[in-house]
Amino acid sequence: MRRITVLRSLALLLFFFSVTFFAYSQSEMIFNSPDENANAVFALQFAQDQTLAIQSQYQGISWTNLVHPRSMIVVSRFPSFFKEWLAVPLRSSAERRAGVVTDSIQYIVPVSFLGLSVLSGLFAFIFGSWSISLVTPLLAVLAIFAWKQILYRLTENERLSDFGALLLMIHPAFWYYTGRTMMHNVGFVALLLLALYFIVCQPIKANWQKTVILDEFLAGLMLGLAISFRASEAVWVGVLVVGFLFWQRKELVLKNVFVFLISAVLILLPFLALNKVLYGSMLETGYTVADQSQTEAPLLPKEESGVVAYQDSNIDKSWPAPLNVLFPFGIHEMNILRNVWQYGFLLYPWMSILSILGIIFVFKDKGWRPLLIITFGLSIWLAFVYGSWKFTDNPDASILTLGNSYVRYWLPLFVLGSLFAGIAVDKIGAWLKRRDFPFADFGPWLIIFLVFLFSVRLVIWGNDGFIQTHDNLESFTEKKQIVLEQTPPDCIIIVDMADKYIFPDRSVITPLRDENVYQAIPEILDQTSMFYFGITLPKTDIEHLQSVVFAENDIQFRKIATVGDESLYAIIKN
Repeated sequence: MRRITVLRSLALLLFFFSVTFFAYSQSEMIFNSPDENANAVFALQFAQDQTLAIQSQYQGISWTNLVHPRSMIVVSRFPSFFKEWLAVPLRSSAERRAGVVTDSIQYIVPVSFLGLSVLSGLFAFIFGSWSISLVTPLLAVLAIFAWKQILYRLTENERLSDFGALLLMIHPAFWYYTGRTMMHNVGFVALLLLALYFIVCQPIKANWQKTVILDEFLAGLMLGLAISFRASEAVWVGVLVVGFLFWQRKELVLKNVFVFLISAVLILLPFLALNKVLYGSMLETGYTVADQSQTEAPLLPKEESGVVAYQDSNIDKSWPAPLNVLFPFGIHEMNILRNVWQYGFLLYPWMSILSILGIIFVFKDKGWRPLLIITFGLSIWLAFVYGSWKFTDNPDASILTLGNSYVRYWLPLFVLGSLFAGIAVDKIGAWLKRRDFPFADFGPWLIIFLVFLFSVRLVIWGNDGFIQTHDNLESFTEKKQIVLEQTPPDCIIIVDMADKYIFPDRSVITPLRDENVYQAIPEILDQTSMFYFGITLPKTDIEHLQSVVFAENDIQFRKIATVGDESLYAIIKN
């Protein structure tokens, strides 16, 4: 075996070990965001019952739709998972807004996309529940291998392809979110890269039978799975696919194109069926159902603890309907500029500088023009769509961290950026060699080693890095144990942020400070016991709740346990 092959394999093994060690080093399977917890809960549910729905403990009550954690929603469906396909559809949007209670059974279902939960659930069904955290790392390793092969096929430069793959592997965004194993984003880009690998490299044709069309079939499957992971990206993915087919129309074989498209549709059909089962329509998702149930502003997909806000814009919001679909949150210019600067450059400048240098090196080369057009076009699109949002994922909004939503939403750009960063490293190495610098052959590897050190510092020791996240998860485990010890299994706990580790062991409502929750508490107390767990309430807040908000019902908040800066309160109706 060639030495370089051994080194490549060792690098992949170390990467895989670093992310799986983080994922499996917790004393309990617990996650850092509501999205991750939801994906894990429904993966285990799918493995156990082959469903993505959990029957609510509270049926036919006006406040049942409040009893769910973030990243999940309550819907009314018929009890049989498979019979639902032929059953009466979901209540109408008007009925949901009016809180109409029907005879159908109410289920807690995912708000987010279904692909990761289904694939992880299949792993859990085959290998056991412990394996759900392996899916993302395995896909990431395959993606790095695929990216290396794609770059070699495009450039016929082995050094450049090695540099590009290594720089993708150690890019802080890719590395970090591979360790956040129940997030969709790395799985999405990994499946896209695998689809591209089968199209560009044609490994089955090259190594086995030249007449088979398995490469196109597998490429379609990977593409369909990628869309199931993040259906919100279907627009730009579809544009790229159509553009590629048009660009290569003279070289394409119609039969191969047909197989590619049919296999993509075939893998998506089960997920469209799941949408029908869970949300009442093939084209509904958890986001759209949640959106229709709101009486105020549209629900934004709030992952983790993020708060999303709007900014004023100079752009007219009275757009045609198609533009509202493409840009559902408008275009907010200052947000875009600030977020692109902070999360596209400032958080990891060592990667961004290399990528920009690489673009400069090939900018006038006509051979790179198609890829440059794709990169610039996709950058503008993702910057406008996601950069317009204003997230505050960290309680301290002034801190830039990998845990912020922009980082994972812009992962496709960082993949493309790793190619141009690899070009920069390769060009610098060639320049050093031409100038007869001592040890010029080691120059590129020294650059990559320095990039690695900077990335390690950010991913492992940075704010929201692996070590800090590990410590947070351990503290969540301690808090969870205390809450479970102090509360009965059939109670409802109101939480602000703790739903991500208390559910599904206890039923939860979020948040406390909500008029709908205030109105429901007296009725809920007639049915079951209630608690509140969150930041310890100041005396003035408790007095306000008891003497103003719940004065008519004589409801009391009694502290029964404190853990750090959070406390558990029993909510009692006298």
